[in-house]
Amino acid sequence: MSDIEIIRALNAKIPYSFEYVIENNRCIKLSLHDESKSIFSGLIRHHSAAQKKEILELISRLEFLEELDLRKNLLGNIPNSFQNLVNLRKMNLGSNNLKEFPDFIEKCKKLEFLFLGCNQIGRIHSSLFGLKEIKSIHLHKNPIEVLPDEFQEFENLEIAHFYLSMIKDYPMSLFKCSKLKAISFGFNNFEYLPNEIENLKKLNYLTLICTSIKNLPDGLCSLNNMIAMRLFKNKIEHLPENIGQLSNLEQISLYQNHLKEVPKSFKQLQKLQLLNLAKNCFENIPTEIKDLKALKWLGFYDNPLIFPIETPIAYKLIKSKEELCNTPHF
Repeated sequence: MSDIEIIRALNAKIPYSFEYVIENNRCIKLSLHDESKSIFSGLIRHHSAAQKKEILELISRLEFLEELDLRKNLLGNIPNSFQNLVNLRKMNLGSNNLKEFPDFIEKCKKLEFLFLGCNQIGRIHSSLFGLKEIKSIHLHKNPIEVLPDEFQEFENLEIAHFYLSMIKDYPMSLFKCSKLKAISFGFNNFEYLPNEIENLKKLNYLTLICTSIKNLPDGLCSLNNMIAMRLFKNKIEHLPENIGQLSNLEQISLYQNHLKEVPKSFKQLQKLQLLNLAKNCFENIPTEIKDLKALKWLGFYDNPLIFPIETPIAYKLIKSKEELCNTPHF
């Protein structure tokens, strides 16, 4: 069957219109996901297992596919015939109740974007690290306890998400991925963030939430390209003294930690626009905040202030520096 004939066969089996792109009689892009169709958005989500198998077998014949989106279809498993899709660059298999890492992926040597989030995968095969072109990998919301410590093989890795997994420790090789721009961990019992994070000089976004971490490493302060950090619901008691060196930081959320003060260098964060210090242990509003000239939004509610202010600073839009400085007890 030609690619056009395969698309016609898919049209006959799928009651909704779906997105595809044909170039030179070859299908290079296919999506069976559409947020506008329903809350579930997977176009074959409610098909029978037998019907899904027939549809997947047809898709496996589209050997020129470069982009494939099958998320939210509750597929359960992917046939090995998908190993024919050797030209894939971008693939989304999220929210499909997959229980095992798909074997066929090791054949997709051109893959740059891999989304396996929101499944039931408990183990990651080392064969994953044979995909040398990977730039973005999403493994969040899977019951993964151990990640193979081979991330140095991903020389082009820019984005890595692992939050809401069951990972017990960091794969230290991840901190050798010098091109990383965004990384996330969360809902783990981590008690520390490795100082080796200082090796990630291009890091823009860091998410580290719901852990047992009490202190952050000094090496974090050397990441001058950092734009935003989500560090809420940890047990952080102190911030690094040199946090003010994060000269490009625009957002930081430290909601629900154990902070009582911020370092003096905090006032050097002159690009900071969003700051959330709510639900900590502050008895006074840190005076360093009034020197943050770019600040537009401040969260400070549920702190045990010695001098409670009449209108608590809670999700407050800052209209001017004067307004901030005139807040009582600053």
